[in-house]
Amino acid sequence: MVPGDASRRLFERARVVAAEQGRELAETALGGAGGGNVVSALGPPVLYGLGALGSGAHRPRPPRAHGCSP
Repeated sequence: MVPGDASRRLFERARVVAAEQGRELAETALGGAGGGNVVSALGPPVLYGLGALGSGAHRPRPPRAHGCSP
């Protein structure tokens, strides 16, 4: 997913809210074919991959907004 301006603004707001709660929210880009890619291509702001931590692609680490790249 290539984030547009609206997604970047939404991510920055989410990052600030996370910081206010004492949490870190970082950007990352991963391969894959998720629905967020399709929706993002249509133009609305998208935060993708903010689910619970798990294993594999969801291994323990600070939460990240998948699909956004610095």
